[in-house]
Amino acid sequence: MVDSLAGKECSEDIIKKHDFAIVEEKYDFNPQDIYISESTGLKIQCVDEQIKKVEFTGPTIEKLEGSQLVEKNEKAKTDLKEVYADYQAEIKEDYPDWSKENYGNSVMLEEDGIPIEKI
Repeated sequence: MVDSLAGKECSEDIIKKHDFAIVEEKYDFNPQDIYISESTGLKIQCVDEQIKKVEFTGPTIEKLEGSQLVEKNEKAKTDLKEVYADYQAEIKEDYPDWSKENYGNSVMLEEDGIPIEKI
């Protein structure tokens, strides 16, 4: 994303799309505005209504190491195990001859539906 913004017009659409907020305005020889997006971690420098410089200011892997990014969700894990077990049981009931070992030898029957490549 960093490379895709460089050189583009510093338009209101881009500023809204990437959630940029202005942090610095300079009015010397070339008007310059600096924007930062908290959601993407990007910092852009707009000179004469064009994006001249793009930097990533978000956290690095080193900063994130050891932090709790994802909280464990034991209820979701239990629900998934139940649903998956039911799903496996239905497959065994509907297709008793199917197994992981011989799935390559399985033949699609007329009543199974239309093969994807014929759609």
